[in-house]
Amino acid sequence: QILKSSIDGNLLTLKIGYSGGCADHSFEFIGSEMISKSLPPIRSVRLIHHDHGETCRIYIERKLIIDLRELAYQRETGSVIKLNIANLKDEQVLYTYED
Repeated sequence: QILKSSIDGNLLTLKIGYSGGCADHSFEFIGSEMISKSLPPIRSVRLIHHDHGETCRIYIERKLIIDLRELAYQRETGSVIKLNIANLKDEQVLYTYED
């Protein structure tokens, strides 16, 4: 579950919550190759949680920091794109590329 998001420069910080506690979990942040032709453009992204088969049920909250430069619409200062993040309550986050 994504609890909160914020952007500082090219970095997205996500506060997440999940069940676990007995083994390490890993996460992938993947952006769609398709970008909408709206203004500003919109790219769908999702956070994939790999629990590696763990069955423990301790509730864990964790902060993930993700470099967004690869998801930019154009790699030019001021280039803007909305990220439509699956499972985020507010759904869209506005990201402006910075050098």
